[in-house]
Amino acid sequence: MIWNVIRSSNELLILHDNTTSIEPRKRIVQSFKNQIHLIESIDDRAFYKGARILDEINNENIERKLLEISNLLFNKTEVQKWFNPKGLKRKKKTDDAKRVEKLKVLVNEYNLSGKNSILYNLLTEISNLPAFRCYRPEVLKSIQGALIISDMEKITLYEAMIIQRNKIRRYGRKISGKCIGTTLLTKGLEFENVLILNAHKFNCPKHLYVAMSRACKRLIIVSESEILRPYK
Repeated sequence: MIWNVIRSSNELLILHDNTTSIEPRKRIVQSFKNQIHLIESIDDRAFYKGARILDEINNENIERKLLEISNLLFNKTEVQKWFNPKGLKRKKKTDDAKRVEKLKVLVNEYNLSGKNSILYNLLTEISNLPAFRCYRPEVLKSIQGALIISDMEKITLYEAMIIQRNKIRRYGRKISGKCIGTTLLTKGLEFENVLILNAHKFNCPKHLYVAMSRACKRLIIVSESEILRPYK
């Protein structure tokens, strides 16, 4: 049923009952092959972790750091097909070998120039590798935005990320498409279709009210109980 709702909806918000851990939402995104994306907390640690990973890059560790940032952003099963612990793998198929060679060229360009614009291009090329799916697109977009700020302001990527996230906090963000979040992350937002998972596990009436009032057209409630008792 959930799969049919996802396929048939251009705009869909899935609300999860667990507000303390992102892991259950990540598993749902991965199980649906990244056809939905995560709504991130404004100051989620992943933004700053990604910035620190790239700030630590040098000529000797760049491919290992690209592996580290890829594991943060993309589906690890596919990442392992292109990277080993030392860096990029050699590929036998002609098309795959050309893709690796293009990445190697960019790595060499970065080693010579140290420009963050090349790291931006590397992340873009990695995200376009066959079967790669970014289950945290907001983190990827923010890292790439911070790379631009870092080059312009001549500051570290971590410092640029702080500036970038402060702008998001100040001016807000537009959320659309098919996504999954919590009531804490979506308060004040509206979606055409809303699907509430594990509604029977909501133990706060305010959170359940927020969840049920996000829908403009269609509200779907998934529950083990026909009667919801959020006061328990």
